[in-house]
Amino acid sequence: MAGTTLSKCIQSQCASENRYKAEPDPEYPWKYMIHDGVYYYWRGFFKPPDLQVTADVQRVLARGDLRAVVGHFWFGFHRYVSGPSTYATMLRDPVERIVSLYAHLVEHEFPQPLPYHGMSLHEFVTNPPFREVDNDQTRRVAGEEPQLGRCTTAMLKRAKQNLRQHFSVVGVTERFDETLMLLKQTFGWTKSLSYYPTNQSGIRPTTSSLPPETLDAVRERNELDLKLYCFAQELLGEAIAKQDEAFHDELAAFQTSQRGLYAKWAKRIAEHAQS
Repeated sequence: MAGTTLSKCIQSQCASENRYKAEPDPEYPWKYMIHDGVYYYWRGFFKPPDLQVTADVQRVLARGDLRAVVGHFWFGFHRYVSGPSTYATMLRDPVERIVSLYAHLVEHEFPQPLPYHGMSLHEFVTNPPFREVDNDQTRRVAGEEPQLGRCTTAMLKRAKQNLRQHFSVVGVTERFDETLMLLKQTFGWTKSLSYYPTNQSGIRPTTSSLPPETLDAVRERNELDLKLYCFAQELLGEAIAKQDEAFHDELAAFQTSQRGLYAKWAKRIAEHAQS
């Protein structure tokens, strides 16, 4: 379960050394299903109501040369993998996630009117156009997909159990570098982890600028996700606390390197804007 930057990192680390032709998605031929052993499940943002994994996806998951699956999917994919498997995820602050999602949808133009067109953020969360606005992270980690407003504390409990029992790495996007370093250590990654920011929305409002009633509505709609996010922070803290001095030294060096990359990236963006 990953955003664009994390997906690129996993692709870089896990792609097969034996290069072979990418296989297109039969439904959307211009999209790759699997590339060098890494399957990018790009169709996963909008989940099917019954969380049914289609036959073409099952076929890819059963491949013996599969090395990793990345994207917005849900707990349960392991049932179709032919060999040993595990999960890793990076949860996001639920309020930040909803604000970012709303900004992304508003920012992009579509040829046909969609249910959320013309909605304010407050309307978006109080009258959601789809279930992914309602405790989506709890839904995915629990592997359950009830109707809007039907998520339960029992689902939250199962999601927490899954994180404890089935996820080798649990991180949060707000501590991206620490999570990335844990992934490297856990899975024995050897290539550079350096990355540049991606998917930066230009019109996204800040949470501090939201009206109190809108902020309250976002939190109420994603109450379980807020609790799951706090639990993920606890798990990440526990994992970091177990690391030795060498890990923390490597993390510090990596973060210093990233600050340098960010500075260069910001400078290029500024120069481009002025040209």
